[in-house]
Amino acid sequence: MNPRWITPIYQEETGQDYLGLRLVQEHIVDFLLPGIITITPRARYYAFYSWLLVEYAQKHPTGWSFNRFIKRREQIFGLANVIFDRSVVGLAGYQKFAAHWQNYLDAPEIPLTVDDYLQAGRGGYDAYAGVMRTLELVAEHEDQQGWEVTLKGQALAAAFAQAIAGTRYYRQRRHYDEAETIEVDVLLEYGAGCALDLLAQQPDQLPTLACLFAFDTPFAPDPRRVENSRLGNMRGTLGLLLDMLTQAEQPLTENVFRRHVANATCTDYPAYQPASALHPFVAQWQMFQWRDIYTYGLYALWSYFLHWLKGRDRDSFENFGEHVAAVLSPTAVNNTLNLSLPSTNIGQLSLKQHLADLLDAAGAPLGEWHERCHTLAGSSQSPLNPQTVYEKLAASNLQTPDVYLAASWLLLATLYLRLCTLPRESAAWHWAEEGGARRRSLALFVAGMEQRSENDVSVQETWQWLFRDYVIAQHTLASLDKWRQRRANTFHFRYEDGWFSFVRDGRADLSAPRIRQAVDMLRDLALFAVDPETNRPFLTDLGHQTWQQVVEGNHE
Repeated sequence: MNPRWITPIYQEETGQDYLGLRLVQEHIVDFLLPGIITITPRARYYAFYSWLLVEYAQKHPTGWSFNRFIKRREQIFGLANVIFDRSVVGLAGYQKFAAHWQNYLDAPEIPLTVDDYLQAGRGGYDAYAGVMRTLELVAEHEDQQGWEVTLKGQALAAAFAQAIAGTRYYRQRRHYDEAETIEVDVLLEYGAGCALDLLAQQPDQLPTLACLFAFDTPFAPDPRRVENSRLGNMRGTLGLLLDMLTQAEQPLTENVFRRHVANATCTDYPAYQPASALHPFVAQWQMFQWRDIYTYGLYALWSYFLHWLKGRDRDSFENFGEHVAAVLSPTAVNNTLNLSLPSTNIGQLSLKQHLADLLDAAGAPLGEWHERCHTLAGSSQSPLNPQTVYEKLAASNLQTPDVYLAASWLLLATLYLRLCTLPRESAAWHWAEEGGARRRSLALFVAGMEQRSENDVSVQETWQWLFRDYVIAQHTLASLDKWRQRRANTFHFRYEDGWFSFVRDGRADLSAPRIRQAVDMLRDLALFAVDPETNRPFLTDLGHQTWQQVVEGNHE
């Protein structure tokens, strides 16, 4: 068993979600893109690990554990990839494999001694094990005492075996399981069959495509229907990426994806108009984006509070309130978004009047309140577009406190204007309610803003509420939870007898939506390519066929 003392680990200052708000975004991505995580960047690993599982079940050296077996096979796989293509990316253990190869550049054989290429007990498979269960390549027994490779996984393993069947390594693989060295020319030949970058030329390409797109799983975009398998949503999200690539003028990065989903329902957004069959996925990814930049806005307020507190011996919330009232001026708001607001002190205005002034300054047509907000939500060009305000905030910094604070406040205010008209019965609204009061759900924020608007609460009282309940109290609760559960000290300020003191800085970040990994896998499958002259991506013939299959399947 080889036990170890673990107390020092849990006393480290670990953890990133210092307000306890980001877990909801993870739930959304788990629902919409369940077969990919941030550390699964290459599509060919699904077939490779399926093959290893089948191989171990069929035959392995006497007394060898699965961990030992997989680390030997993956070591040979990694060395073969490095020798065949020194520029390979996304290879688990690349640095150790490349350094080992450098030591034997002129040798005919390489020692198989890079057992420490990764610290994980099962090597790179540890990262893929969960998503392979999700993709139904591996199934756990009901008693959870073992696993087995499904028929789908066996088919994928057979396709990988077919890709390398002609190599000397494949024919002698049992020998190399226990050998001390392996010939360089054997590795080079194996690399030509198993290289991560050559999936599109190998027999496991189409089985991998079918696995990731889950064409045999029903379309299930409604998170309220828990009986549906979320695996079908892989097809919807990957199809959405293909849909964006059909209209792409530039590479599809995570930032471009976020901008597209934020504005996809705007009629004046020419960069991307989604296929009608993909609207349910656009709506859910859009809610992910609103939830994520809402969290970003609260983290920005948290970072601003810490920035103000830094350098002070100690200070009070009342003094901080006076500081914000002085900084959050009409001039700061006007300059941030090039608006023209009345010169009245914002803090003394009612929230309702301030929001009406923002709509007026943004050019929203006069009329009933919700109609004005609905018109605003349909315009990508409005300065009050939440995505636009987020990009302004992300480009600013704490060294210009008036702009940073104004952009943080405007981000939350414009989100409310955008979200107050969304239908509460929609599937996407489920994610707005996720998290409840404990994790300050988006629905709770919208309801709180609505209540304060209707009751003529002032802007100053509103942002005090946000700082008090959504930032300071939320950070305290999240940090106490981490301390009680695993003795992790994540406090960024101290509070005692009504006085705050600074501990460490904070920052605002977005969540990881796994889009980059998904796009990389679409590239691995040769569903799109990039024009070298224009740098513009385009779908291949197989990409068009796959996109068409997604759209037609979703209509059904």
